[in-house]
Amino acid sequence: MKESEPKKRAKRDPEARRQAIEHAAAELLLKEGSQRLTHRRVAEKAQVPLGSTTQYFSSIDELRRAGYRVLAEEIDKDYRETIERIKKSKGDIRVVASCIAQYASNCDEVRTDIVLYSAAVRDPEVRRYATCGLERFVQALKVYLPDSQAKAIAVFMDGIFSEVGIFGREFSEEFIYEALRALTRIPPSVC
Repeated sequence: MKESEPKKRAKRDPEARRQAIEHAAAELLLKEGSQRLTHRRVAEKAQVPLGSTTQYFSSIDELRRAGYRVLAEEIDKDYRETIERIKKSKGDIRVVASCIAQYASNCDEVRTDIVLYSAAVRDPEVRRYATCGLERFVQALKVYLPDSQAKAIAVFMDGIFSEVGIFGREFSEEFIYEALRALTRIPPSVC
């Protein structure tokens, strides 16, 4: 380029910048918690000017929710894959156990669940994000199981993830399978 020619400015991509900010917020929420989230730290992480974060997200709460939404989308992707496996197996409990065991063996994924659920305790909007995938999971199970058993499996699964993510416990696929068998063979109440 000749010195007399003006430099061409890189074309801006507002959507890519917004996504970079949202993903940076999600990563900071996951690694450091919501109390440490600031516009400045997100801008540094996303490698964008500080003004960009406030342009897209006027409040820290709005930025925080965007980060939680990204985390929920990551979890939702896993739920969609799990639901597809369940459908292909026609509800085989062995496959459901395998899906739960596989997910529980990934500490990062489990931690993402816990971070999202923790935020959902205080924020109804985050709660809405957090429940979407789980509700679809229950609906997928209800095709093959009674409502109460599908919900019991979801509750059991959440318990497994809490035990893994908070206490570092490990559960074998066989243990999970036997627990699911027990949950799905409970006779109706006679009372």
